[in-house]
Amino acid sequence: KRATLAGVFTTTLACWFADESDGHADTWAFLDRRISDVMQIEKVKAQATKVIDALPDPLGLIARIRYGSTG
Repeated sequence: KRATLAGVFTTTLACWFADESDGHADTWAFLDRRISDVMQIEKVKAQATKVIDALPDPLGLIARIRYGSTG
């Protein structure tokens, strides 16, 4: 998360240095887009984690096949 934040900060700073728009409107728009991108990444990561957690444990399956049910 820190690396992502550092990337957003650095690129926004570079945009700000080159921004000649009134009230730095272009920089604010750029920052809004980057924040939206980061939020989308976090949403995809959460969905992927949910899917991965729903998958069966392959080592547990192998152990049950090898040693039988432990119930």
